[in-house]
Amino acid sequence: MNLLRGRATGRGVSIVVLVGSVMASTASGVEDDLDRTLAQLRRHQEGVKTVRLRAQGMRLVVKGGKTARFGPSTSGIKGPNPPVDEITELKQDFLLDFARLRYRHAYEVKLNNKLESWVQVFDGEKIYGAKIDVPIDQIDDIRPATMSIISGGDKVNYYNSDWWPFFLCQGFILSNFDQRYYNHDFKPLIDKSGLFYRRQSQIRDRLCGVIQTFPAGSKESSHQFEYTIDKDTGVVLRQVELIGGNRHVQIDIEYSGFDGRPIPKGWMNESFVSGSSRPWKSESLTVTAVELNAEFPDAIYHLIPQPGTVVTEQRFPSGPIEMLKNAAEKKTIYQADESGRLVEGDVVNGEFHPKHTYLWWWISGGAVLIVLVGWGVYRRRSRSRAHHPS
Repeated sequence: MNLLRGRATGRGVSIVVLVGSVMASTASGVEDDLDRTLAQLRRHQEGVKTVRLRAQGMRLVVKGGKTARFGPSTSGIKGPNPPVDEITELKQDFLLDFARLRYRHAYEVKLNNKLESWVQVFDGEKIYGAKIDVPIDQIDDIRPATMSIISGGDKVNYYNSDWWPFFLCQGFILSNFDQRYYNHDFKPLIDKSGLFYRRQSQIRDRLCGVIQTFPAGSKESSHQFEYTIDKDTGVVLRQVELIGGNRHVQIDIEYSGFDGRPIPKGWMNESFVSGSSRPWKSESLTVTAVELNAEFPDAIYHLIPQPGTVVTEQRFPSGPIEMLKNAAEKKTIYQADESGRLVEGDVVNGEFHPKHTYLWWWISGGAVLIVLVGWGVYRRRSRSRAHHPS
């Protein structure tokens, strides 16, 4: 019996050692898979200097979709919002300078035959935005009649999920809950500590690895990102944003090829109400033009307003704040001159008064005073000479 026990114990030890070895090997393999996947993403990130994508397609908001997502309308709309399926035509032209953290973004929407368009640029210091309401293919030589400026506030503005595909297709993922694609810095660093390798999967006949962020927040509202990444090329094929374990956003990206860089073909971007399998909003876009690592003139990252345009600059404090809930630290008023140069001043009774006007008044007044004093001194000396001849 003692011998049998000894043998049984020996086999038990062997089984434990074997299981432990398998678990260690599996853990090591999972870690290797994660490292390999992140290394592929980093190579894509490091390889992109500039990318310009032009895309067009449509946005569908299903009947009652806005009501389901945001609740009853407060704008007087009765019944479901929208009352019928709402289709909006979309056009986008997005230039991202990853090397110098600048961008130029023009976008156009057309709903019920009404066209609206906007352009926004970031020159590395300030954000300039204008509503132009012409087709974005025609904006290159247009000087906007209205413009606003935002400075400071490095954590104020960031892109919502409508724009995530532009960053995902170049390998930039959000790897923890605190990250954003900020206007001032749209290159979030990969946080390996916030990620784990979940499983292998297959999408469109491609073998993929699935990585996921650790959940953040309470169980009911926990927040996670899940990425399905092609094993051969390392491109992001799918991103899912999960809230409370339910799908909130799903983005599927297709690629037309690889010319040293991923070349996106288009994407489907869907938003869901918690617990629903049908998206309340979906955007389907096809990429119509791609420029990878091309050189662009500095002027493309600037806007020149029409002469006489009054421009307000709002400066916000740095740090993670929400612009709509925080007043600007400082507001500065400008008016564009004939060349588009911004002249600082104030608006009084509806009229703009440049500050340099007051400065020149002081300078002119000072000059006149100096002349008068000099003339007085000269007169006194002349009279003195007249009464005391040499």
